[in-house]
Amino acid sequence: MNQKEDLRYRLRRGFIGIQNIGCQALFRCIEICELPDKETWQPVLPASLDGFTYEGESQWHLENGILTARGKLGHAITKQAFEDGFELQVWAKTNGNGNGGVLCRWTESGRGFEVQVFNTPDSTNPTGSIYGVAPADKICSADEQWFLMQIFANGSRAMIRINGENVAETDQLQSPFQGHIAFQQHTPNGFIQFRNPRIKKWNESNPSN
Repeated sequence: MNQKEDLRYRLRRGFIGIQNIGCQALFRCIEICELPDKETWQPVLPASLDGFTYEGESQWHLENGILTARGKLGHAITKQAFEDGFELQVWAKTNGNGNGGVLCRWTESGRGFEVQVFNTPDSTNPTGSIYGVAPADKICSADEQWFLMQIFANGSRAMIRINGENVAETDQLQSPFQGHIAFQQHTPNGFIQFRNPRIKKWNESNPSN
């Protein structure tokens, strides 16, 4: 799978489906053996809201592994910093016209780069855009539905995938190349949710999952 560009970054897990196109079909002795996980993922969400520092006026809630934000513009910033050369996976969901994002390499002196969450077709920076650097070339997500965001970053390079589709790329990112991860809420009357964010080292010759 690593040799095929359209397969090499896809998740290596999912559902198993059985198809029937109208004829009789019989299945028996269907078995599966789970193999040991070869990946080393690190959870990004802390155990409680005390694991974040905050900026702005958003209201944050953490329950059952889901981080929810409402209210005015604000950020929840991990207290832990992360090294460069990573893949970050996170599921996100917004209500109608919800707006926010995920910021990587946040430091005391700068906000790093932002990956936008805004499912509006006429936006100049729709979901998956590297804000102000590389707009997403298509929209692969919708409000009120969970979608998968994959952020790959190494030095000046970054690639963004939404629901398994490449939507934005750049080789123009500036230092610093490490820092904290921040979750953003932007729309005053909207909300945004983040589920199961996790991070691991990105090996470009042997991509994830």
